[in-house]
Amino acid sequence: MKVIIDNHRGWEISFDTELETFYCISDRYDRDETKKSFASIKKFIDDFIKENEIFEPVWVETKPDSYTSDKKIKLIGIRKDGRFIYENSKGEKQQLSDYNEKDYILYDATNDKFRLEAEKINKEIKVLNAKRDAVLDKITGIELTEYKKKLLSS
Repeated sequence: MKVIIDNHRGWEISFDTELETFYCISDRYDRDETKKSFASIKKFIDDFIKENEIFEPVWVETKPDSYTSDKKIKLIGIRKDGRFIYENSKGEKQQLSDYNEKDYILYDATNDKFRLEAEKINKEIKVLNAKRDAVLDKITGIELTEYKKKLLSS
């Protein structure tokens, strides 16, 4: 009799009480295996996925409303725990935290023109802010602290 005991990385793991062995099966890979220990069956699954899982590198870009500094990164793999691995601008491999995944979208070249347009608008905003600051610099007056000193000294 087989008793289901776990689901490891999409593989169903059972224990065969008659043969006293562990059995795993995957519908995705259309594969099964039998081992004597739970640890060895999990190792088999991890090794099988590592050898047979092909991760195609993909470019992602930050969403416009995110605070993440990287504009475009290349995802090059996925770890056993589900975290993405990417290559930074220096060519170093780093992991992308689960928390930051929401800040990225798959790269789409059509977004480049919108980013360029937004950058032009940012430059216009900087010019307008400088003009505004120049106008506001012309405002003069007596600070309230000075006024208070004047009132209290009289």
